[in-house]
Amino acid sequence: MDFRAQIEQRKSYLIQGFSLAMIALVLMFAAIRLLTQTPRPIMLPLVTLSVLIYSWCFYRTRYRNSTLAPASALVGSLTISILGVSAINGGFTAPMFVFIPMGPLLATLMIGPRAGLVTMAGVALVVTGMMVLQGMGFQYPIGPLLSADRDILRGFTMLLTVVLVGACVWHYATQTELMAEAIYKQATHDYLTGLLNRRAIDARLEEEIDRAGRSGTWLSLIIADVDHFKHFNDNHGHIAGDQALKVVADQLQSRFRRSSDSVGRWGGEEFAVILPFTDPEQAERLANEVREEIASQVIFDSGRERDRVTITMGVGSIKDRRRIDVRELLELADNALYTGKEQGRNQVSVAAMRGLKPKLVAVDFSNGKKNDNAGGA
Repeated sequence: MDFRAQIEQRKSYLIQGFSLAMIALVLMFAAIRLLTQTPRPIMLPLVTLSVLIYSWCFYRTRYRNSTLAPASALVGSLTISILGVSAINGGFTAPMFVFIPMGPLLATLMIGPRAGLVTMAGVALVVTGMMVLQGMGFQYPIGPLLSADRDILRGFTMLLTVVLVGACVWHYATQTELMAEAIYKQATHDYLTGLLNRRAIDARLEEEIDRAGRSGTWLSLIIADVDHFKHFNDNHGHIAGDQALKVVADQLQSRFRRSSDSVGRWGGEEFAVILPFTDPEQAERLANEVREEIASQVIFDSGRERDRVTITMGVGSIKDRRRIDVRELLELADNALYTGKEQGRNQVSVAAMRGLKPKLVAVDFSNGKKNDNAGGA
């Protein structure tokens, strides 16, 4: 789910939750009024209308995947209700008048900035008119509802405050979290494949090398290169080339799925896999499994022509209790990769190093060959 879809989903949750909260508040107010006072004739129609409006908003958002109409109805009905109740129950001294600023705020959260500005202009115009009338000597009536039910209105006002403030805080908190997550993903992940990008995989490699040096455990790095990718791209087009990269990325990610494993796009048609606590034999076996899976898949099929891609993989493995240099592991994996290319591609080659003055062992497990080259690190 992309960022915009997540924002719309959060907006839908906000509208649904607010609709249910308003239904509960209206029914609670009506129940308290019935239990403590003789209800006014106008109360039942108003309560019924309010419940129907908020129920419709919830239904449209929940089951019709619509947010604009329900949000507009919510904001409009709430703003008009607050202004109407305030105008006939004391004007600026009415308890609910403090909620006037919530109209533009809810319009901004539920609909968008433009709706917030329009609502703000409308509310400002109405409030200005009320101020002009009061300046001309008009006295707003203090109706029997306010004088008889002041305590009830105060409680209702406090509950509405909790709902409105809670909705605003929740919306801004989730919005901020989504934005931070989206920014982090853009900075650390490759757009095409969804894997870690070069910057992120480099940082992860530094962390794992430091951990392996402290613990003295095996650390393996696989560098994979798509064979003859330029030729495949030129023959079948960039769309097929992108699809090939996605297939390779998906196979790598599905095969190396331990929480400690890291899979990234190294650059172009090259990929990197970091395997902590993995010795050369284990890394070679896993690499060969994924290599065979990729080679068996048809990437391009035009009906007249079918084509596949293969990959060559170089495995570098190191085990040492000293501070390991990143360049050592990179050189091992890189040399193993080029060995595989020189020997015909579509294979896995391994180079391992162990100890302070290790003996470099280059192994081509796919061909069953093993070459020992003595030399220091």
